[in-house]
Amino acid sequence: MVYSINKKTHTQIFLVAVAIYLLVSVIVSPDDPSVVRGLESKNESPGEDGRGLSNDRNPHKEWCPDARCSNSPMCSPCNRRFLFIVATGRSGSTTLLDMFNSLPGVRLAGENWGELNIAADLASNLHQGWFVNDAYGRGPFKHNPIPKQSMACVHQHLVHALNPPSEWMQHFAHKPVGEYDSSTILGIKTIRIQDKEWTPKEAAAYFMENFPCSRFIVNIR
Repeated sequence: MVYSINKKTHTQIFLVAVAIYLLVSVIVSPDDPSVVRGLESKNESPGEDGRGLSNDRNPHKEWCPDARCSNSPMCSPCNRRFLFIVATGRSGSTTLLDMFNSLPGVRLAGENWGELNIAADLASNLHQGWFVNDAYGRGPFKHNPIPKQSMACVHQHLVHALNPPSEWMQHFAHKPVGEYDSSTILGIKTIRIQDKEWTPKEAAAYFMENFPCSRFIVNIR
């Protein structure tokens, strides 16, 4: 007997699977090879207080106690906190968005035609098994070593740019935008995470790699 799954049911299964992978990723040891690639964290010369140029210090343990942070001079991926609402259509996700945006210190963006789905291609394109961590001193692929998780700040800046502070703040506040938003919980609401051709495991890996200090609300109906 052949069973057909409609789009709504497929979306529900996909989102539940993503939630399971996100949960498993903080339970299983990061050194376990069965964990999604790219989630391991390694302490590299952190100094006595964990604040060396390359370290795994997490400044928001109350928000993301199990985050794996590979800090470097290029990027400190756990410096910002994120909240993502991933949902099916017509599930009340916009109401959730409005509720959380009414809280002080929280600013979540609404739908954006799956912008993070496109950004995920940027991340996967570099993970060819050799490009990111290796250096090439000469030849067509010449580049210096790219520190682990340094591309996370690129993706985090995209989320920030999708819903920046108010226009007044951008032009008239007496502090840089990054400093103004340093303690703001950022994020997005999306019903399109399943539209990309990737597995739930790959989706979870993308978020854990590039938004390690995050929480997720999975909303289905």
